[in-house]
Amino acid sequence: MCTPASSLRRAPWARWLAALLTLALACPPLGLLLPTAAQAQAAPAPASTTPGGVKSILLFPAATASAAGDTAASLTPRLDDAIKLRLNTVGVYTVTGFTKFLPAVQRALNEADATSGLTDADIRTPFGPADVTRARKVATIIGTDAFLLTSVQSYSQDATSRRVTLLVNSRLYDSQTGAPLPGLGGVFSGTGAPTAASDTDEAIQQAAINDAAARIASSLNGASPHAQRVVAPTSQRGSNHDAQTALLVVLGGALLYAILNGSHFGGGGGGGSNSSSSSSTSSGPPSPPSTTTTTTTP
Repeated sequence: MCTPASSLRRAPWARWLAALLTLALACPPLGLLLPTAAQAQAAPAPASTTPGGVKSILLFPAATASAAGDTAASLTPRLDDAIKLRLNTVGVYTVTGFTKFLPAVQRALNEADATSGLTDADIRTPFGPADVTRARKVATIIGTDAFLLTSVQSYSQDATSRRVTLLVNSRLYDSQTGAPLPGLGGVFSGTGAPTAASDTDEAIQQAAINDAAARIASSLNGASPHAQRVVAPTSQRGSNHDAQTALLVVLGGALLYAILNGSHFGGGGGGGSNSSSSSSTSSGPPSPPSTTTTTTTP
């Protein structure tokens, strides 16, 4: 009688099928590695993640309105840092903080040409809403798409509650035209209140600064860039994997059938056929005994 193992050894096609099944199991589904042509055509082009098409911003030091007072003026460096931190954290824009030590600024200061060069008056800080012309010139030389001008309009602190309120004007301007970009900026209020009796005025001021900076950054960032990502539908991403799984099931079933019934097919078919015929003959009903009639002549 032929065992499954010996049948598999005598059937070359079964060994090839076993090798094919092993390869299919060892390799990851190709559809998970490479997108199909249909998926590539169906996927829409990524939408711009920067409001107004702006990708880079030059952040000028904030100014202070004359009516805001000295306390407000002392807060502007901290406001600049808070705005830059929040813009960089979200990552919609590439943000450059202005300083006269920027390489492009240093090169322009050495230019004799009044158009392509800069003077000390051009880079005098701070930059407020009235300084759009010279801010645009600097931003164009540095090469950013837009520039941000910020000014603290007012500062107040309630004597009883110690609550601090800032009013900040912050707007984004196009470096090419010098015009404010619609919807990117405005006038924002930031507030800070003590959370404990031991809170210092500096801590309360910082809370108001952070609140104003967060509102400014939210206005400039527009829609979150994470909402723009194109994600293939689950049905598309899983279709190739499902096809691969079905193929493996078919191959596995074929191999199992070959192991269990290998004696009936290819390869050493001669031995398998003889065994089958012998089995068939021996399993039939026994032939009746033959009778011989003898006639005796008296």
